[in-house]
Amino acid sequence: MRRRDRQSTEAALIKAAMAEFVNKGYDAATTRGIADAAGCSEVLIQRYFNGKEGLLLAVMRDAQTEAGLAEFMQRPLCATLFDEARDLMTKAMESFEAKSGPMRIALSRAMHDSAFSEDLAKISVRNELKRGLRQRLIRYQREGMMDADVDINAAVELLLTMNFQIGFIYPVLLQATHTKQRRLIEQFAAAFAKAMAPSDASA
Repeated sequence: MRRRDRQSTEAALIKAAMAEFVNKGYDAATTRGIADAAGCSEVLIQRYFNGKEGLLLAVMRDAQTEAGLAEFMQRPLCATLFDEARDLMTKAMESFEAKSGPMRIALSRAMHDSAFSEDLAKISVRNELKRGLRQRLIRYQREGMMDADVDINAAVELLLTMNFQIGFIYPVLLQATHTKQRRLIEQFAAAFAKAMAPSDASA
């Protein structure tokens, strides 16, 4: 019972903190305000999360949870590299949309606090995504669908960069609409497929 009570309290604090951080910003949000919104004691924030910064990390850990990521990365290979890149960026667009608020707060703090930046990197799903992508691209290369001379690690980094552009930079910083994002996904996917195509492939 006690463990379930703690889990439910932590969940309530994380939910309240996400709303407070997004609506007020990290600096203006207070642990008292978060605790009041969660309906629990402010002392529990220190006990469960080691303070406001730990609570922000918990918010990001919760936001970074990718439902179905493993299954997505293990799905059958697509018919073309264009389809692979388009599917990946479409998933990124949907995923980032759900977590763009807390991510904006966390990235802002990370730029001014190297210790927080290191802690944030530890809970990122980027490494999991990177491993999955690398395994998929190796399979495409073995199937002859990707140029044999392509550096797989560089190709993975390119896809991750495109993901971040589509999912965060364009909608959050450049205020791109969904229509604009989807058009960019098509363009980025076409560029990726062309760059990765076997050298003897017909134009």
